[in-house]
Parts: sequence; structure tokens; C-alpha cells
Amino acid sequence: MERAQSQEPPSAIPAPGQGRATNSPDSRRMVQIFGSDDQAFLYDKTASPPAFLQFLGAGVSMVRFSGGAAGAPLQILVEFKDDTFALFDENGISQRAAVKSTDAQVGPPPAAPESIPPPPTAAPGQ
Repeated sequence: MERAQSQEPPSAIPAPGQGRATNSPDSRRMVQIFGSDDQAFLYDKTASPPAFLQFLGAGVSMVRFSGGAAGAPLQILVEFKDDTFALFDENGISQRAAVKSTDAQVGPPPAAPESIPPPPTAAPGQ
């Protein structure tokens, strides 16, 4: 189940290297899971030291990356301990609204055919 983005960011941002980290395949982004409530923080690793970009949520169990190579956009999947998830772009912007707006533009299904073709008289290969 997709999680709504409603968590407030913490007042203090941990320094890069604290907690456990997951790096994107292209090594440009890092998500760091930190603290007793498993808070996820997104960092830009193209800066030195890595620069904080976005708080992704608390109660995180796993982070996965998709894309980021061969022109495919980088996406971040954050899985939470309550069996929900959130999807973010490479800058930590929630992708929930983009998915829903696409669904809202889907038209009605095509009309049903007026007749059904007759069943085959022989099995294939006979």
C-alpha cells in the first residue's frame, strides 16, 4: 500500500556516514537510515561532503533504487515497517501525485465488439 507523504522532518539532520547507507547505482545519491526510529535522509553525493537534499520518512525498513543508467530516470523506493511504501524521484520529490494525475487522464475503455468470432474448428497443428 502506498504511503501518503505526511511526516514532518526532524529538527536535526545527521552528518553523512552515520547510520546505514544505500547508494544509487550511479553513485550520485545516497539514502541514509539513521536513529532509533529509522529515519531516511537523501543526500547528493556529487558534492563534497555529500549534501542533504530531503527527509524521506521514519520507520523505514528498506530503500531501493531503480534507473539512473542509460538515460532512465532515477527513482527511489522507500519501504516502511508498516508494509507501506513511497516512491521518490532523484531529488526526493514524491511521485505519488504524478502517478495519480496520469490515471485521471485515462479515457473510457473501447466499445465491445458487436459479434464474437466463431470458435476454431480444429486445434492448431492438425
